Amino acid sequence: MIAAKTVLKVLIVDDSPEDRAELRRLLLSGSDNRYSFSEADTGEACIKACGASSGNLPDCIVLDYNLPDYDAPELLPLLGGAESPRCPILVITGSVRNINSRDILSKGAQDFISKSWINPESLTRSLENSIERFRLNREIEYHNKRLKSFLENKAITAWMKDENNRYAYLSENFEKRFNIHRDDWLGKTDFEIWPKRVAEQIWLNDQEVRNSDHALEFIEQAHEPNGNDCWWLVTKFVFEDLDGKKFIGGLGIDITERKQAELALIDSESRIRLATETTGVGIWEWNLTTNKVHWDTQMFSIYGAEPSPDGFVDYTTWSERVLPEDLPEQEALMHQAIMRGGINNREFRIRRPNENECRYIQAVETARANDKGEIEWLVGTNFDITDSKTASMKLKAAFNEKEVLLKEVYHRVKNNLQVVSSLINLQARAVKNEEAKNLLRQSADRVKAMALIHEKLYQSDDLAKIDISHYLKTLADSLLYSYNIPPGQIKIIPQINVAFLDIERAIPCGLIINELLSNTLKHAFPQGQAGIIEISLSQEGNEYRLVVADNGVGLPEGLDINNSPSLGLKLISGLAVNQLKGRIAIDQNHGTAFTIHFPMQTHEAKRF
Repeated sequence: MIAAKTVLKVLIVDDSPEDRAELRRLLLSGSDNRYSFSEADTGEACIKACGASSGNLPDCIVLDYNLPDYDAPELLPLLGGAESPRCPILVITGSVRNINSRDILSKGAQDFISKSWINPESLTRSLENSIERFRLNREIEYHNKRLKSFLENKAITAWMKDENNRYAYLSENFEKRFNIHRDDWLGKTDFEIWPKRVAEQIWLNDQEVRNSDHALEFIEQAHEPNGNDCWWLVTKFVFEDLDGKKFIGGLGIDITERKQAELALIDSESRIRLATETTGVGIWEWNLTTNKVHWDTQMFSIYGAEPSPDGFVDYTTWSERVLPEDLPEQEALMHQAIMRGGINNREFRIRRPNENECRYIQAVETARANDKGEIEWLVGTNFDITDSKTASMKLKAAFNEKEVLLKEVYHRVKNNLQVVSSLINLQARAVKNEEAKNLLRQSADRVKAMALIHEKLYQSDDLAKIDISHYLKTLADSLLYSYNIPPGQIKIIPQINVAFLDIERAIPCGLIINELLSNTLKHAFPQGQAGIIEISLSQEGNEYRLVVADNGVGLPEGLDINNSPSLGLKLISGLAVNQLKGRIAIDQNHGTAFTIHFPMQTHEAKRF
């Protein structure tokens, strides 16, 4: 067992920097152990790293199956192979298809895991198991080499008992391990040495070996000198002395740490089971070979089924509870998960016995392969999301209701503004003074420009912004009609590179463009002169750039937009500076061009 907080030296061999970084992250988050990492991106670099650090080999090599110069079966023999491995090797692959895991293990790897199954717990468990397996393999190899002198081997304890189960021999290591003197034990039985429960266990195992007349292996419990329990992997065998008397020989390996790890694992699994039951997550496993489905207790609770003693259920226990209209799609999705591997997310409805209302289930599953790389299991979780699903549907219904109300508000505002525009136009017809009449018509156009924005808003899928390109085309056509411009005499060319504008910017922009177009149509092309007006809206960094340019006669000389008596120019300046928080520039070369820069909304600026 690897001691907690030990600094483990890990060499990660993978040609992908992203995969190497991900493996480091998984290891650091999957265990209490601390790690120091080194890296290599080719098999040659791995060989060099191991050769250069012969006195300081890594505790484990995490090796990608496919490298630019070698694959794992080619590289493993170069690192020592199964005959003389230098350190533990954990092989990782992105695919298990056409890969014989037994072949990889036989060439010197301690473990083999697919990237699709990796999570922090599985990776650290595989790495630590590889280290532990490597350690045990080395220990066994060492035992075999020293078999003739095993009595002096400090890794094992050895003993012999006569035909009456009295100790006839104890190794030196046995004495040291249990802090005894052999002369105090020789000639005694286990019942004279150990507590009764320990002695009975040992005696029963001895009798089994005598009756079978074969070497047998046991795990036996004993006591440390300090009174703590310890566990031993014991091999016992029968042999005869020269007189034909049957003796029992025994070899013991201390597996206390491993046993403690197993007990800790059982305790951990118990806590995980308790955690899943507390959170309402059900865990299931489907063996595709035997067609057996296993549920944990939470799955029975989710589906309202009576728990079975062993947790196994028929496939119909699940399928009969799924709504018939959902079942075909769910079975197809599970089949896809089996065929392609990976993780599959799906959602479906069930109806539990004696309940009228259906329940919503969120399922996550993945296919798992056996040692041959064949898909053998489908494992996953189920979670009842009915409460959150119901809340989400209610929220969506409330949102749709508010959306309808807001569209109705926009629609009514548009209608009211059109009424105001029509009233102003009616008033203009009754006015004899041409200057006053023009002022009233300009006011009507401004109101109509705002009405057009609200019309686009209630027609839009997003009630907070409008399609500015479509809006400007409609506004331009309306003004051309309003000023009785013959078709083709003045061309308005839009170059809009911004798809949408929020309502806070759309209204002032619409009024500005309305004023500039109106002013251009009235003054830039006198006596029926033909011309071109270009309107562009684009994004520059965190600002919008609006340009309205024409090739007409230009503005009067010495005109100051800020001190102009024209209400339209004052309105342009006020909207651009005060509402849009922007700045205006005027270029009078080859006609007139108004350029306005104004900032984007705060949340939009953050996205770019």
